[in-house]
Amino acid sequence: MNRALLVLVLLIGFAGVTATALPTPEGPIRHVETIEGFGNNLTAGDTDQVTVAFENHVRQPLPVYTVLTAVSSEGINGGEFTLSTTLLSENTERSQTAELDCRYVGNRNPYEGVYLCSSNDTTVLPGTTQPSWNTLNTEIMTALNTAPGTYHFRMDVLSRIGLPARPPVREPAPKHADTRIVLDGITVTVNASQDATVTVEPYDTLVIPGPDGRKLVSGLGLDVGTETAAVPFDGTITFDYSAATEPSTLAIYQHDGTQWKRLDSTVHMKPRQITAPVNETGV
Repeated sequence: MNRALLVLVLLIGFAGVTATALPTPEGPIRHVETIEGFGNNLTAGDTDQVTVAFENHVRQPLPVYTVLTAVSSEGINGGEFTLSTTLLSENTERSQTAELDCRYVGNRNPYEGVYLCSSNDTTVLPGTTQPSWNTLNTEIMTALNTAPGTYHFRMDVLSRIGLPARPPVREPAPKHADTRIVLDGITVTVNASQDATVTVEPYDTLVIPGPDGRKLVSGLGLDVGTETAAVPFDGTITFDYSAATEPSTLAIYQHDGTQWKRLDSTVHMKPRQITAPVNETGV
């Protein structure tokens, strides 16, 4: 299935925390070369460009995302730039191009803004006898109200919105029957409207900032569908939490591909769990 996974994460809030850290991506997507637009003097109406080349070393197509970080001593609020990103993917058999959708998703701190470029239907070509060769080019257009100054840009290539903690688990979900998956302190129960497959992929790291300065405790990607389409469902997700965690700081969030949405969750003291209903597919 090429659909992106629903990202559900258990997040914890602490006073003074500004955002989750963005790690260096690892896994099947491998960096080969990064061209960075560091120290460029820009003013209203100017354009800049950042290009990343990378290889896909596995023999299957992979979804691809980019995280572009803009840095300025004057501060970043998300309104300074508009991004346009193009992917060129080639292997020994063919080539293809695609456009990614870009949006501002938040700040690491007042001086570093983060932009996410992604597409639910865009994948890089699989490797064959050799890795596929891929280039992502992002054109950065400066808004007319942007203050003149020196701006730094860095772009990272990722294969998920979260970095997987382990391989995904897939289970058949018979029509109108509860399907229950338990792994790594997370329990997912799904009741699908027709025969489907449930895919659960645990995340131990986010690659975009969490909402409201929250930090990741645990997370997962969830997909319910057939080989060609998403399937409507009703379900619940339950996260275990440790005795050292203050329950009032916990919340479950969903990322819809554009922004975080806090789910209506219930915190239990015995056993130490937090539960929320879920009935949407998507990012």
